[in-house]
Amino acid sequence: MYDEYKELKNVDGLDALNWKLILLGRPKGGTAEKTEKFGIESELSYVFEDKITEINLFVKKTEQMQRDILIFLNESNAMEMNNIYRVRSVARENFKLTEISRKLLEVPSTVISSFSISKGEYRIEFLFHESEIGELSNILMSEVNEKTDVRVEYLGPSGGYRESIRSILKRTKLTLIGIETVPPEQEMGIERNPMGTSWIRIEKTPLGKGEIKGIYITQGKPLSENVREVVPGMIYFAETENVFIRELDRLTSQSRIPCIIKVNVLRNGKFYIVTAIPEIFSDEYIKVISEVASSLKDWRPEIFRVQEIGDWIYSEQILP
Repeated sequence: MYDEYKELKNVDGLDALNWKLILLGRPKGGTAEKTEKFGIESELSYVFEDKITEINLFVKKTEQMQRDILIFLNESNAMEMNNIYRVRSVARENFKLTEISRKLLEVPSTVISSFSISKGEYRIEFLFHESEIGELSNILMSEVNEKTDVRVEYLGPSGGYRESIRSILKRTKLTLIGIETVPPEQEMGIERNPMGTSWIRIEKTPLGKGEIKGIYITQGKPLSENVREVVPGMIYFAETENVFIRELDRLTSQSRIPCIIKVNVLRNGKFYIVTAIPEIFSDEYIKVISEVASSLKDWRPEIFRVQEIGDWIYSEQILP
C-alpha cells in the first residue's frame, strides 16, 4: 500500500485514474462553425445541469481583430472584461458530444480532464479507472457510429492525471492556484464529509451547480452508505455539499472564468482546493477568492500557491 501522507502531499494519487478516452466532435452550424471560420482556438468551461449544458469559450481581444469576428462576438452577447471576450452558449439537446458526455459521467470513476475547441472541432478528454472499461465501452458502442458527428480519437492508458495537464499546456498556458482553508466544524460531519478525514477528491466537472460529484482517492473507509465503491480501499464516488465551493463556483461562473481542473484535498484538519485555469484569468480568479473569503469568514481561506504550470508539477510538492 502507498504512503498516504506522501501521496496527499504530492497528490500522486491522482494517477489512480489510469485510463483515458478522447472524443472529437465537429457539429454543423452554431458556435463550432464560427470558430472554424475565424480560426478560433479555446479551452472551454462547462456546467452540466439537469437538462442544460452551458459551454463557455474565450477570445483574447487584439487591435487587429477582424470585423467579422467582432460581429460574431456581439451577436453572441459576449462579455468583455480585462481584454478577454467570453462567449456563453447552451448546447442543443441533440448535440451528440454532450449527450454522450453526460452518459460517460454517470460511470462512477469518470471525470472530464479537459475540454477545448479548435477551428470547428470539439475535443473532450475523460479519465477513469480501468476496472470500468466495460461500462464505457458499452456506451461508446451504442452511441458512436457512422451517423454521428462524434468519433473516438483515443482509448487506452492515461499516463496519469498530470500527463493530461501536460497535453493542455501544448495549447494554453495554465496557472495553478491553491487555496488552504480550515473548514467550520459543521463541514466535518458525515453528511458533508462521507469519506473520513484524509482524502483526495477530483471534481467530476470543475464548475457545477448543486452538489459536488467527486471521485475520492483514499485508504479510508466510507462513513456513509451513499458512497459508491469503485476500487476497494482506493477509489470511491460520492455526492456532497460544500458551501465554500458552491460560492466559489457561482462567482467563477458569473465571471465566465474557465476552470480546467479542480482537485480537493482534506488532510490534518485542513482543506485544500487546487485549481488550474488559463493564465490570462489568474488575477480575476484571485479576486473571486477574495470575494468568497469576505462572505465566508468562518472558512479562513489563504492562497498558498499561484504559479504558471510547468515541469515543476512533476517534481515539486503541490501542497504546503
